[in-house]
Amino acid sequence: MITGANSGLGLQIASVLAQRGATVVLACRSEQRAQDAAAAIGEKTGSRTIETLQVDLGSLDSVRTAADVLARRHARIDLLINNAGIATPPFAVSAEGVESQMAVNHLGHFVWTALLLGSLLKAPGSRVVGISSLAYHVAHDIPDDWRGGAANYQPFLAYARSKLAILLFTRALQLRLDRAGASTIAVAAHPGGARTDLIRSPMGGMKPSLAKSLLQFQSAEKGALPALRAALDPQAKGGEFFAPGGPMQLWGLPVRVRMPGRAGSPNLQDKLWRMSEQAANLQFPL
Repeated sequence: MITGANSGLGLQIASVLAQRGATVVLACRSEQRAQDAAAAIGEKTGSRTIETLQVDLGSLDSVRTAADVLARRHARIDLLINNAGIATPPFAVSAEGVESQMAVNHLGHFVWTALLLGSLLKAPGSRVVGISSLAYHVAHDIPDDWRGGAANYQPFLAYARSKLAILLFTRALQLRLDRAGASTIAVAAHPGGARTDLIRSPMGGMKPSLAKSLLQFQSAEKGALPALRAALDPQAKGGEFFAPGGPMQLWGLPVRVRMPGRAGSPNLQDKLWRMSEQAANLQFPL
């Protein structure tokens, strides 16, 4: 099950898994784009086990509806790849009043994972894969107010914080899985500098065209490799982090890398977990 699978990294991940015989569900905000992607993957790979599912991660009502549909379709889920994301858009808030990047990149996936946890626990050795970004280096904390405001909105910092949140969630989720004695694991990956459509708005003061020329060093196919290794490496352990092995983790074959120390901070993990449950009005079932 892959969110944001109609383009970029998600499309590449879905294509590889379908080619190797997996039943793949493309969960996308646009049902039409999901269907177009499913048709393209099917034509490329010959797979007949590609499904689509409409979900808008910026709306928790949509997340709840989609999770219910998916749980009724499939009793068990082996891989939950939380890939969808937005980067540096103009200021906006979700239906729940949360700044859009934190809402889509983290909170929607937090609720999505909570609602599908039962299906994951039914599959021995299942995995939750979170997709972060090198931008996490810019973030050193989680904001106290997720609503924010247009006047003090810093798009790239908000993006970086949402990507740090993904690492904090991965580590915090693994701790809870360990305590529960579950065989499900939570791992994370980042693609380095990959050529995708994610950069559509000014990033860190740079125009999108300049950001792409400076930051996108490798193809989406290669950028998908860390996520695929996180999803499929039989030696992977819960809480591990995979990234390109080249200079500054910008390109190269995927390797295990160290999580930033702040991702292991109990205080930041607890803060993120508490704020996520409050924002979603949900108690995580673990």
